[in-house]
Amino acid sequence: MTASIPWLALLLMIPLAGAAALGRTRDPAHARVLGGVASGVVALGLLWLALRVVAQGGGRIEDPTLTLGIFGTRPLLGFDALSAVLALTNAIVSLAVIVGAPRARDERPRIAAVLLTEALVLIMLASLDLVVLSIAFVSLVLPARARLRGRREGPDPTRLHRVVFTAGLAPLVAGTVLAATSGPGLLDPSALDLRLVSEISHPGASLVLGTLLLAVFFRMALLPLHSWLPTMMQYGALGSTVLLVASQSGAYLLVRVAFGYFPGDAAQLAAWLTVCGVVSALYASMLALVQDDLRRLIGWLSVSQAGIMIVGLCSLMPDGVAGAVVYWISYGTAVTGLALVTWAVQARTGTTRLSALGGLVRSAPRLTLSFAAFSVASVGFPGSLGFVAEDLMVHGVLEAHPWLGILMIVATALNGIALVRALFRAFLGPTKVDAPADLRPRELAVHAGLAALVFGLGLWPAPLLEIVALAAPSIHP
Repeated sequence: MTASIPWLALLLMIPLAGAAALGRTRDPAHARVLGGVASGVVALGLLWLALRVVAQGGGRIEDPTLTLGIFGTRPLLGFDALSAVLALTNAIVSLAVIVGAPRARDERPRIAAVLLTEALVLIMLASLDLVVLSIAFVSLVLPARARLRGRREGPDPTRLHRVVFTAGLAPLVAGTVLAATSGPGLLDPSALDLRLVSEISHPGASLVLGTLLLAVFFRMALLPLHSWLPTMMQYGALGSTVLLVASQSGAYLLVRVAFGYFPGDAAQLAAWLTVCGVVSALYASMLALVQDDLRRLIGWLSVSQAGIMIVGLCSLMPDGVAGAVVYWISYGTAVTGLALVTWAVQARTGTTRLSALGGLVRSAPRLTLSFAAFSVASVGFPGSLGFVAEDLMVHGVLEAHPWLGILMIVATALNGIALVRALFRAFLGPTKVDAPADLRPRELAVHAGLAALVFGLGLWPAPLLEIVALAAPSIHP
């Protein structure tokens, strides 16, 4: 269904305008307010849009003001149930990172990088054109790369981002091949159905699908293309990296392009992808157990959670797929909370090394409570949204692959043990370092808001599950 909403393109431009406006301010407090207002307006607009999508039964809402020009008259931008709820989650995460991060001298470039990353995620989610989607996907790492220029700590971040950017070019190449093969009138995945498969020779289809899966594996940091994410989380710009993790752009590429364009081949590869997801989840969860740095620990947890999500998506069972989408939203929110806590610890103590921390509960009890809350939320503790997601995934995966479902549960348990270990070493036990201040009111409000979202939807998941049910038909291969 097409609705006349000419402001959709303007809504996606707000983060870009906010990032440009930051160049005119030198006051860190003003930069934070400006960034928060821009991201907040986007979040409110996307909330209204999600409600519109639900009200019309999950049909896509399009913006008729931007079309494909010489390639046709179909709109270039639009949201359906899946992209609308993911875009809203991205806007909430962006707002939390902008408002809830500790004060810093480099406030303006940090906020600008977050806004640019938010804009690229939204463009990727809203695009109805495969080439535009691919360009946004490729460009997602650029704001963080610019933000890191000149840093000396750890590995060379510029080289790291260059590798991630180069690997991200795969879907752009695949998208160009698909566009050239299918003709200018078939760039919209929802308009293709099964027609494209018959227009590409089998060797060509296999090559394009393989290229897409390579990009999915790299962006989701699945084994063996996993090592960049823990390193980037430890040494990179935390705000932009968190948005990159929370958006799960690799999973979106899998669902929208690999599943959408090659449903038959993707379904045949589902069992293999499930095995890869389980192996990644187990491997990363075991490495998380031995980490001595909170930031790197979150990186390995993110690798493990990405593997678990792939298991749910590739189970091809209704409960498993629905659980994976809920997990997508739940972990994106929970990992933002964990990152903000870690960021606050680093700002107050100058380190995130577990061996140098201890006893922070005495000087920062609210910070300790926040870490505990987001830890249990990220591993699916009862009462959290993660519990709802994992319950759905376990039912779906056990039905399709019983042994792999059991291994997925083991990986989740190991992640929980890793976070409990970090809680005891950093926040409990003998005092090794004191925090000069606990969470300030601004930070506390953001942490409380994220916790209310994760646990509120965990106790009352019906609204989110309704949206996920509307999105289900567009996910299955």
